[in-house]
Amino acid sequence: RILIHSCAGGVGTAGVQLALLKKAEIFGTTSSSKKAAFLKQIGVQHPIDYKKDDFQAEVKRLTGGYGVDLALDPIGGPTFKKSFGLLKPGGRIICYGVTDFFAGSRFNFIRLLWKYLTMPRVKTLNLMQNNRGVHGLAINRLFKNTAEVRTLMLRILDFYVEGKIRPVISKVFDFRQAREAHELMESGNSTGKLLLRFAGSGN
Repeated sequence: RILIHSCAGGVGTAGVQLALLKKAEIFGTTSSSKKAAFLKQIGVQHPIDYKKDDFQAEVKRLTGGYGVDLALDPIGGPTFKKSFGLLKPGGRIICYGVTDFFAGSRFNFIRLLWKYLTMPRVKTLNLMQNNRGVHGLAINRLFKNTAEVRTLMLRILDFYVEGKIRPVISKVFDFRQAREAHELMESGNSTGKLLLRFAGSGN
């Protein structure tokens, strides 16, 4: 069982496809009933509109209190605390991204400070006693690990060539429409990835 936050976005939809390869039961959070319907279409068994339902309560209800084996959390703060509480013994949470540190196109220092102050402090003894793990991921910090990154990327490319995964592309913009692309992304109304097409780049 895997819980994926911001599930309708580019990273979330990629996570869904990889989870389906493992025949995982997926709980995906999103911000609207429209996106919840989209998640259902791409294979998420339990889409959760977090604006209507408390995702923690829903996951507990749907799993009979068992919880999940893995949580993917690009949000942090209170969301991290709830997700961490949903991990079963042996479960892990992977933290990445900072999706709401920005408001529009500007860095939001107040939101960053609030997120830092509300992020639970994980104690080593707690991890040991509950058999849980916390893992952080910043892909830009892995670029020097060429061999390791290459191995992972080649495996993902193999999945693509074999037709096991396909990027979910919401819309393709001409590069001169970069502003419109950003506005759509910031509106929260897109799903999957938004692409910019440059001259000579083909389809």
